[in-house]
Amino acid sequence: HDLQGGWLEDSTGAMIPGNTLTYPLAQGDGNYYYHPAPNFSGQLELSSTATVKDSASGQSKTIEGQTGNVVVAAVTDQPVGPQANTGAVTEEAGHQAGVELSLEATFPDNSGTEEHFFVLQLPAGVTPPPGLTPITDAKLLAALGLTGQTAYRVEAGVDGTAALTVNVPQNTSGASITYHAVAVEKDSLADPAPDYKSA
Repeated sequence: HDLQGGWLEDSTGAMIPGNTLTYPLAQGDGNYYYHPAPNFSGQLELSSTATVKDSASGQSKTIEGQTGNVVVAAVTDQPVGPQANTGAVTEEAGHQAGVELSLEATFPDNSGTEEHFFVLQLPAGVTPPPGLTPITDAKLLAALGLTGQTAYRVEAGVDGTAALTVNVPQNTSGASITYHAVAVEKDSLADPAPDYKSA
């Protein structure tokens, strides 16, 4: 069988090499377990054949088993180590200063089944760049505990980073920006509670 990078174990935790299970039932309790490869999701086809041998006569009989499908559900991986850094400050019209903001995080699953982005909350008076509008996805806001609050979604690049320039009133001090790195399995977005993971 093609185990898609996964592996089989018996009930003692011993790994069974290869894709074909040829193991004596005396090992463990006769139960076997499939471990999918990291970030794998999808369907596998597994079939079984048992050989019974009489130790006294030496005669054996092969019993054809059944073929079944194992479905491995996709699960969102937790983002790791989100960071935010400020860069150059430029003077803007209307007593505003443009502040470069860079965001980064590690998103472990890069198989293409997840969406990766940052959710940003700005302090009073600080405005986002043109085109960045408040999140209206109630399920996302609820998952982050931000129901009723204003937040912005900033897409992460394939390297887990994002950059934008926010406008800050001159003479502003002590303002803090709140941000989350968020991952979600695309297949779960239609669910009543999508599988959002944030850090």
